[in-house]
Amino acid sequence: MIGFGIFTMLLSLVVPCCGYLGAKNNNRSCVCCFAWCNCLGGCLQLLYCVLLILFFAVLGVMQETCKPMSGLPVDQQKCPGIMKGCASMNSPNYDLSKYEGCYDFMVENIPGLYVGLGIVLGFSCCVMSLQCASCYWGRDLYTELDREDLCIGSDSDGP
Repeated sequence: MIGFGIFTMLLSLVVPCCGYLGAKNNNRSCVCCFAWCNCLGGCLQLLYCVLLILFFAVLGVMQETCKPMSGLPVDQQKCPGIMKGCASMNSPNYDLSKYEGCYDFMVENIPGLYVGLGIVLGFSCCVMSLQCASCYWGRDLYTELDREDLCIGSDSDGP
């Protein structure tokens, strides 16, 4: 796992390195890679944000749909699968061997899940904004590098 984490970290540094080296060396290919990778990352981040919002909605619908119906055995309830989720959990306040106890335990933990997902959504929106801005400014630099007289960071600039 540590090796995979290091590999992922190094791979994630390729995009900023492309932007830096492209801007420093007037390399249009590196700047193009930087801009397009940020564009792709921004689009994927947008999709992730939409999926998080849909997950919020699904949690609300599941909470209403899976309400226990009194007098029915577990296999006739609308969501008998939640009993599998409670099999590995412990709670001193709820009897997790019964459908009603399992449902109440899960509903009690939903507000914490909303808070966690809200924080993740906030950070995801920030990351998406930064990636879209990087794509926009990378594209601007790419078009500026097309001009022949542009020499950013050249040693020939003199004092």
